[in-house]
Order: sequence, then C-alpha cells, then structure tokens
Amino acid sequence: MPSSASNVQKYSDEEISQLEKLAIELSGAVKRIRAENQTTKASYNDAPRQQAMKVADDIQYLLRGPKEYMRDSWLLQMVVAALVAFEDFKGFDHIPTEGAISFAEMAKKLNADVNLIRRITNPLVASKVLKLVDGDKIAHSTRSRSLIGIQQARGHDTVFNKYVHPGALAMPSYFAKYGRKEPTTRHHTLFTFAQGCPELTMWECMRRQGPENIQMFMDNMAVWSGNQPKYGTYDFRWIVDVGKKQPGRPLVVDVGASRGHVTQAILKATPGLDASRCVLEDLPEVIEELKRLDPEDLRASRKIAIDFHKEQPVKGALIYFIRTCLHDYGDDESIEILRILVDAMADDSRLLILEQVLSNPPKLFGAVMDLSMMVVGGKERNKEQWSDIAARSGLRILKIHQDGEDALMSNMTEVSSTRLYLGNLPRSATKEDVSTHFSSHGTGKITEIKLMNGFGFIEYDDPLDARDVVPAFHGSTFMGERLTVQFARGTRNREGGSGSGGGGGGGGGGYGGERSGPRPRRTAFRMQISGLPVDTSWQDLKDFARQSQLDVVYSETGRNNNGEGFVEFETAADLASAVEALDGKEFKDKIVRCVANTQPDPPPRDGRGRSRSPPGRRPYGPPGDEYDRRGPPRGYSPPRRDGYRDGYRDRSPPRREYYDDRARYRSPPRHGRGPPMDDYPPPPPRGRYDHDPYRRDYPPPDPYANGRPYDRPPPRDFPPRDPGYAREGGYPREYDRPGRYW
Repeated sequence: MPSSASNVQKYSDEEISQLEKLAIELSGAVKRIRAENQTTKASYNDAPRQQAMKVADDIQYLLRGPKEYMRDSWLLQMVVAALVAFEDFKGFDHIPTEGAISFAEMAKKLNADVNLIRRITNPLVASKVLKLVDGDKIAHSTRSRSLIGIQQARGHDTVFNKYVHPGALAMPSYFAKYGRKEPTTRHHTLFTFAQGCPELTMWECMRRQGPENIQMFMDNMAVWSGNQPKYGTYDFRWIVDVGKKQPGRPLVVDVGASRGHVTQAILKATPGLDASRCVLEDLPEVIEELKRLDPEDLRASRKIAIDFHKEQPVKGALIYFIRTCLHDYGDDESIEILRILVDAMADDSRLLILEQVLSNPPKLFGAVMDLSMMVVGGKERNKEQWSDIAARSGLRILKIHQDGEDALMSNMTEVSSTRLYLGNLPRSATKEDVSTHFSSHGTGKITEIKLMNGFGFIEYDDPLDARDVVPAFHGSTFMGERLTVQFARGTRNREGGSGSGGGGGGGGGGYGGERSGPRPRRTAFRMQISGLPVDTSWQDLKDFARQSQLDVVYSETGRNNNGEGFVEFETAADLASAVEALDGKEFKDKIVRCVANTQPDPPPRDGRGRSRSPPGRRPYGPPGDEYDRRGPPRGYSPPRRDGYRDGYRDRSPPRREYYDDRARYRSPPRHGRGPPMDDYPPPPPRGRYDHDPYRRDYPPPDPYANGRPYDRPPPRDFPPRDPGYAREGGYPREYDRPGRYW
C-alpha cells in the first residue's frame, strides 16, 4: 500500500515489482480477449475477460490508499441511491434508444422538478451509467443501453435495492434488538425486520405488500437463476439406460424447479430422457406460474406443489436435484429439508445439489452473496460447512464438480443410509449386548455389528429401519452410559481409527470423518458451557462454538446429562475471545452461560513411553476430568524423576503424617530409636506399570474412572474402598470422590 507523506505517494520496491508484473499479465489477458473476439467458434470463452478484471482489481488494490478506499465505498453507496431513485421514477424508460433527451423534457415526462432530475442523474453520468450530451441532455451509455432491452435484469437491481439493501443497512438496529447472533430461521430476519413485519417469513411479508411484489421477485429470480449454471458439469446420460431397465420409475425430481429451465436444459443435453418421467416441484404460487407459462418441452412432465419442510411426495426417484435452494435457509432448516429427501430416496438414489461453494479465504462476490443471503435468513457455505450439514442429514459427499473459486457447484451426494455410528460405548459391551439393546425397537434386520475402543458401528439391512433407530436411541442409556447414535460418515477403511464420541476440531469423532488415526488433540484452554438442552451432541456443541470464528480443537458434552459441556481452544487468547463472544447467546431456544475453565497441563510424557498407549497417541486429559470418558489407561504410571527409576528415594516416598494414625505402618516404627528412615532397605520392587500411591505430586488412580475396575487389584497397602473408612479419617478427603462416578 502507498505511504502518504504530504501529497506524495510512495511505494516499496516490492510493490513496484508487483505492479510491473500485473501490467504484463493485464496486457496478456487483453491480447487473449482480442484473439477470442476473432474466433469463429460458436461459443465464446469468457475466461480472458474474467482474468483481465481480476488483474485490474489487483492493480487498483495496490494503487489505492486507505483514504481512497473509504472515499470510493461512500461514493458507490450514493451512486446506488441515485440509481434506485431514477429507476423508481421509471426514468430509463423515457431515454430514447438512440439520441438524447433534455433535462426539461425528462422532468415534464416524470412530473418532477428539473433541478431534482439533474441532481439525481449527475452521479449516474459521473459513474458512466448515463452520458451527458451538449451540457443539458442525457443519453444511454453502453451500460444503460444494455439494460433497456432486459427489463427483468433492471428489475433484479430493483429487488436488491428495495429489499436486500435496506435489510443490510438495518443490521445495527437489528442486532441491538435481537443480540449479536447469526439469524438462522425464516422468521425475524433482517429482511422482514426492515420491512416492519419481523414475525413473518419473507414470502408472507411480500404477500402482505401485494401480489405484484411476488411476481416481480419471481421474474427477477428467474433472470438471476438463468445467468447461473443449470446443472454444472454433471453427465445425466447414464440414467437413460437405467430408466429402460426400470420402467415407470421417476428419473429426475427437480426440487425448487422455478420455471423449469433446469429440467429443460437437462432434457436438451440428455437425448432419450423421457420428459414424462421428470417431476418439477416448487411452492404453490411458483407451480401455478409454471402451469400458466406451459412450456412445450415440459408439458409431459408432472408439476407438483410442495412445502420443502413436509413429506416428499415422490418416492424412490433415481435422481433428486435441488438447485440454489438450500442457501435460502440456515443450517437447521437445510438439514430438515435434506432429511426429508433422504426419507424419500431409495438405496440407489442420488441427490445432486447445485450451490455456491465459498473459497477460504472467500472472494468478494462470495462473501457479499453470503451477507445478502443472511438478510433473508439464508447462508452461503464453504466445503467444510457443506460436508457438515450433509453428514448431519445422513448423507456423504461423493464428488464436487467445481469450476473456479466461489463458483456454483454440482455436488453429487449419496446417502449413507444403513450404517450407524455408536459413540460412548462401554468398553465391556459385547455384540450380544448391542444387539439386544437395539432389538428392543422394531424388527429391523441387523447385518453387522463392529465394536472398537469406546465406539462402534451397526448396520441395518433396510435404510428405513436405520432412519427410525437414530431418533429412538440417540441419547439413550446403555450399560450406564449415554449413547451417541448417528449416521456413519466416510468410508469403511477409515473405521479403524481412534475415537470415542468426543469430537475434535477437524473431521470429528474419529468415526470416518476427514481425519482418522489419533484421538482429537486436547488442550488446557477449556470453556465450560451450562444451560444446554439435554439432547445436545458434541457436534452441536462444536457448531455453536464455531460461531466465535475460532478454531475449536475439542468438544464434549457432560456424561451426567446435566445440561453442561465444554469446548477447548488452541490458545488462552482464543478462549478469552470465545467466552466474550458466546456467553449469554441463544442455543436451541435456550440462553447458555460460558465461562473459562482452564485446566492444568496433562502429565508429561517422556521419550521412553511409560504408558501402554501406542506411539503417537496424545496425552490423556487431566486426572479427575468428569468429561473425559476415556478414563486412564490400564497400567498408566505417573512420571518419575528424570524419566527413569533412580533408586531408593524414587521408590520410597517421604513420610506422611496421616499414616502415623493407622494401625499398620509401611516402615518399622521409630520410637525415637533406630537408624534414620533412609537407612532402611528399600521395599520389594514393583512391576514396571505399578502405581506409586504415595507420591504427593499425583493422586492415586481411581479404578472406577472409566466405568469398571482394572484387571489388576490395587496395591496391597492402598487405602481400602470401604465407604465408612473415609469418614473415620483413614485417608485424606481429597482422595474421596463422592457422587462423581457412582
């Protein structure tokens, strides 16, 4: 960026070099544009023009200083305001296609003051939207002339300026009333708030304002949608052969069909596809408009009015296609829509989603589109966010066909309809235990049960049985543990990884996410969350914590079903920021409280590996962590000085006063006589993995911390577990853990 010294702009050598490089790139792009203009091909390659615009933006970024950036942003807003006013006056309709019109004549046609017309059109002339002729006349420029024949395109700007822009400008007052939280539902959106009807949905609000508003909105969404890819690069030809083998089966269901241009494009690109086996679905008013238009190539197709949030009427179609619909909704409602489609799908059905995939970091167009969709309660998403809502809907992404960054995607997804993930399984559970537990609901045939270290998988023969099992058993009590039941993600060859039901910040849970292998990383920077709904899963908790825009490395819900959970962050600064951002926010219609709950560092690990855990495994959480469901490993030993046994002093602990009151002594009584304590011979050596229960720097292990005793009895001189023993003062109170695990 240029540095300002008086009125002189100075640039660094690196910035000058970048400008020279960009100038060469711009020149090359212009040459490719010229070559493309001279080609005789039927299709025009727009890539050189797009590249030239990108390079020109980069040049402007380097040349403009901070003051110029702020000035240009303000100027653009005022140009938009002038454009909205002149369009509302219908001023563009009175400018002749060829020639000019005087300000006086324009004012007469618009029944307006001539000075008002001149002042409103001045910003449009200065920004080259209009041209000034002979000092007192205005005419079309190249930009405005291109719009005069595209009435609907001009209307699209009207829709944006009339509805979206006021909603965006209402952000300060909206968040002051509702709190600084993401709008996620169809009600109480920025759009309806700005229109004075926050309790209504966008469609209900526009219906109240008059049917012409809905018609204008539909017309202009058709123009917008028509300028976007119809179906990406997906090849539909394979469904023709399948359709011949399965006569009578619906082949393509166009969910959110609008005026049918997507189905028309698919039929045109797929010779042999029977239009009568294609179904077009949308809201009632949209379907009525489609029937009124009655395009010839769609007359044989079925047209059905639906509600996205109610049962899908067409069952078992080969392909369900949903295009630029899910970005109209927040995550919860999008998942609801997808689950309804999953319920209608057969085992071999495919779901195609055509939506924008944001890059990370996002480009300006994608970021602005996301903010625009937030105005109406919707959301643009990046790849990770799409993967997340797909997995939570019982789907998994097979492939993303993407052309460029922030481009619309053709996202082929198939349902993972029969295999379920089981989290927080007791380690003592057997396949017979699991089969008995799940057989209590229905008569669905179980084809496979696979158990691992604290988690597992169960597979059903019928996907409908699997769908019924998830809500019936998720959160149920199984052998004293609260069970997690969800659709499995990823491929089976990843199931051998670790995981227990706690979720890291990456693929999640270790049950076939994007990442497999080691357990999620743990940190000491923990945020305690209270007031959670009892059905909250660790995935829900992680999604909530991500609203802070920070990296969540671990999340977990409490084992006692008490509405508490925690998430862990990378640094103390992230923890402090998250507490500030999330405390008092609404989560599933409840206000939750967030406080920092920093934990001590986990026990250090030396290079010789004092634990039986395989190499590369991360340390266990702090002792006594009631949220760490893994428990201490068998044979876990606290670290010894210098990483090895260093003789008698390491094996024989110092005296403790409370042992003087016990009936037995570990060492012979001194009675003021005899050799010093250090002169007594060392006690018999323990095994390599034996615990030292008398070390001051580490409390004795709790053999019930992971739900069952260790396979090895405690040391012979370990304080007994008689409940009355502690009350009699036999050992320190800090060793007694009443009510935590039993």
